[in-house]
Amino acid sequence: ATFKDGESLIKESNIPSYRVKLGDVISLREKSQNHPSVIESLNNTKTRLGFINFDDKKKQATYVRYPERSELNDGINEALIVEFYSRV
Repeated sequence: ATFKDGESLIKESNIPSYRVKLGDVISLREKSQNHPSVIESLNNTKTRLGFINFDDKKKQATYVRYPERSELNDGINEALIVEFYSRV
């Protein structure tokens, strides 16, 4: 989200289950961006998800669209998800 004058609204979260919204930008803290394990992981990435745009220079991702069913992990059991949320 942005303000009228162009300033970015930055949301910080340390909650692993935080739900991102379309257009949200996901990034690491500046001091974490050059951590050896982060650099190694980014260098070893072979493919990127189509519903997330990644900026290599800024080391940040933008959630641009909902994923297609074919892009989801095969290990996801949709029936269990529906069952879980029907109880809530």
